[in-house]
Parts: sequence; structure tokens; C-alpha cells
Amino acid sequence: MQHEFFESRHRIIFDSSYQVIAFDKTEWFSRLTGFGFKGVDFMALKDGKLYLIEMKNYQQATGFPEPLLPILDRFIQSMDEKYSDSLTRCMRLIKNEHSQRIKK
Repeated sequence: MQHEFFESRHRIIFDSSYQVIAFDKTEWFSRLTGFGFKGVDFMALKDGKLYLIEMKNYQQATGFPEPLLPILDRFIQSMDEKYSDSLTRCMRLIKNEHSQRIKK
């Protein structure tokens, strides 16, 4: 069974070997939107590896009005925030889930 998603006007398909969630559309993430957290579009697991995936659609980009290096710096900073916030939130969820299971 494939996992199919639509993001940034693109259709994304993961084969059945992946476990995938649209992370920025989960209830967990939506609870944090007012606090300035950023999240990746997808989290995927395959063969014990975690993939953090952010989709960008530059189809309508019409050149760069400023030097490319500052744009790349902002892009890298934005991705760093998204990855960091996503992983931090994911680890907190796992920790909370684990501690709730121990209490039972």
C-alpha cells in the first residue's frame, strides 16, 4: 500500500516500505502553531532511519532580486529551525507516551 500526500501543489508518493506522517498537519503540531514552532512537512521511517522532509515549490520563482548567499543563509536557518523544532517535539511526545505507559 502506498502513502499519497499533496504538498506545495505536488503529489508525493511513498511506497509501503515507509511509515509516514504529514507532521505539520498532525494534531500534535497544530497545538503548537501559536507558539512559533516550525515543523517539517513529513516524517518518514524506513529500515530504522528517520527522514525529515520539507517540500519547497520554486516553480513560480522568477529570478533572484538579491545575491544568492543571503537567500541561502535564510533558507538554511529556516530548515535548521524546522528540523530542530520537529525533532524536539517528536522526542517530547515519545517521552510523554513512554512515561504514561510506565505509570499504567
